[in-house]
Amino acid sequence: MTLNNNLELGEGISIITPIYKAEKYISILLNSMKHQTIDYNLFEHIFIINGELDGTKKIIEDFKEKNPKMNIKLFYSELANASNARNIGIEKACRDYSTFIDADDFISPNFLEQMFKHAKQNRIVVSNIIDVDEDKKYNSSPIDKQISNNQGVIGQPLINISMVLTINACKLIPTNIIKKTRFNIDLGSGEDIVFFCNLVVLNDLQFFVLKPKTAIYYRFVRSHSVSRRPLSYGFNVKERLKVIKELNNLLITTEDIEKQEFIKQKIRAQTSFINKYLNHYPNDIQRVHKAINSSCFAYFSYSDLNKNLAKTLVVSYCFPPYVDTSANVMGKRVRELNSVVDVIQNNMNDMRQTDDNLNGLVDEFIENRIVINSHQSFGNWDDIKDFCEMGMEQISHRISDKKHYDLVYSRVMFPASHFLAFEYKLNHPKTKWVAEFSDPILYDIKSNVRESKIKDKKYLKKIDEILIKNKMPKYFGNNLFFLCEYLAYIFADEILFTNMNQKQFMIDEFPYADVAKIINKKSTIKTQPTLPKEFYYLTHTSYKLDNNYVNFAYFGSFYETRNLEEVFDAFEHIDPFYQDKYRLHIFTSDVKGLKNAISNSSIKDNIQVNSYVSFFEFLNLSTKFQCLIVNDASTKDYKKINPYLPSKLSDYIGSETDIWGICEKNSIMSEYNIKYTSFLEDKDSSRAIVKKIMIDHFSMIIAIGCSVIE
Repeated sequence: MTLNNNLELGEGISIITPIYKAEKYISILLNSMKHQTIDYNLFEHIFIINGELDGTKKIIEDFKEKNPKMNIKLFYSELANASNARNIGIEKACRDYSTFIDADDFISPNFLEQMFKHAKQNRIVVSNIIDVDEDKKYNSSPIDKQISNNQGVIGQPLINISMVLTINACKLIPTNIIKKTRFNIDLGSGEDIVFFCNLVVLNDLQFFVLKPKTAIYYRFVRSHSVSRRPLSYGFNVKERLKVIKELNNLLITTEDIEKQEFIKQKIRAQTSFINKYLNHYPNDIQRVHKAINSSCFAYFSYSDLNKNLAKTLVVSYCFPPYVDTSANVMGKRVRELNSVVDVIQNNMNDMRQTDDNLNGLVDEFIENRIVINSHQSFGNWDDIKDFCEMGMEQISHRISDKKHYDLVYSRVMFPASHFLAFEYKLNHPKTKWVAEFSDPILYDIKSNVRESKIKDKKYLKKIDEILIKNKMPKYFGNNLFFLCEYLAYIFADEILFTNMNQKQFMIDEFPYADVAKIINKKSTIKTQPTLPKEFYYLTHTSYKLDNNYVNFAYFGSFYETRNLEEVFDAFEHIDPFYQDKYRLHIFTSDVKGLKNAISNSSIKDNIQVNSYVSFFEFLNLSTKFQCLIVNDASTKDYKKINPYLPSKLSDYIGSETDIWGICEKNSIMSEYNIKYTSFLEDKDSSRAIVKKIMIDHFSMIIAIGCSVIE
């Protein structure tokens, strides 16, 4: 529709009323217009009948004939669309000010007079609004209560009268401002919110609220009104997301913080409709998340989306946004659960860096995030005890309306997670406890027993009493690492291990042999999850690669039991033809140390040493190379079986890049279907693999180059 903003406007008010099959109630509105105290010459009433005709047209025509002094204009549109009808009304409006009145509503006799009395060209005037139900009972709405608490020129209107600003009713607006925008006819509902958000945000307006009861807009609230519509995916999700999309488009047009917060408030209100749907249809969460994610919103309120949905408590001492492998894995586990959760974590600021982008792993699944400010520690009992006590106190504040969670899920790299989950299980024995071990806790990489004493005799006595009550062997020591495993083995309903070797090692090496049957009965093997493909493209790296070379990459730090000895040796003995046809890119925490270590190497010019990158850049980078290198920890001198599976392997797999795995014999990684496999301390196998990788990939580079030349 062509905007007609140059029309000369006359004194008074244009009233715009869209009509669709209104014969049962239009007379009430007409009579309220007839009894207005303002001079008839100071207002025009524009009716736009849209869609299928009924008796409304004749009722209006008869009324017009009986009241010739009233300036009534009647238009018709075949399109049954209230927004389109309002747009026609805006186009036809000829007076200085305009107001919208729906066909089933009506106004007090002094409404137009009082509104016009306080009108100005930069001002929106607001009246009271009273709801009328189907039994003709009059009720003050929450909107009216907000209006009644304010009068005169309003300071901070986007806060103080925010509810009334985005409804069609009870406002008088300068017509030249209304003509700058239009209702979105593609919105099935919520079009008034988008229209008035645009009006408010794109113009600097004053807002004036009349004194209570000075003028009243009577709004008829029917059983099928927006707030009372039956739940449906179409209305509660699809239509709301369309409105949120429009509000997001508006959000990026302003740098005004107050206006941005106003728009976000309206987005959160729309999100509450989706939340109502999910509270009734929780199994639809994946469908809803897919729709939200495909919309690519700049702003979306997951806390409002997930309100009252969490039936699972996740205990993860270290959790996003902290930069930590165990935190990332727990984030991926939350996604894997595919349900809304509450998370309890510790403040790790003194121990770990943060990356707010990591919240993108989990935000859509979190209702409440409870951060405990206990001193950070891996194995100090006093700090762990503080975490548990503070955690239980915080949980109790949040579950009064839930009574309890259906599931508590804890994952240990940090032992505090299992200790808090155990406390919750004691208090809520019917809740299912799933306890996951990322690695063995009681034994370190060299199979030395980890020890940290619990000096709290009262706690140890409590544990003994609980064990005796459950007919389990008492614990006569005070090692918290032992108890971390023991309590989970006995009291968790399900125990998760990341691989079979880990399970076998932890059972075989646990001092209480009788516990093995219990572990076997309720344990599950669950490999670390791989993220969906889209996560590999959330961040696009600026790291430059020369595709004239075969590019290898290694991500990780170096330890006594894990290094790149076989890799360096293989490249040092590479076929002379390939000596300058590869590049090895290493991303590590100790750049200076590694550069010093390779300073005298014959292949140093082929190696690019880099600092660690963020997790999402790492994912994107992993898609760029010809081959990714991953290596087992060497355990043969310390363990009968290798219980470790490199966590980065699950991320490598999602990249779909070829992988070179340097495996310990009989390790879990050696059983994976990895394209290229060699073995620790078998330099010949690594040399052979490097040759094969170079043959496979350099021939591809040559083929691509020839294709480009042709």
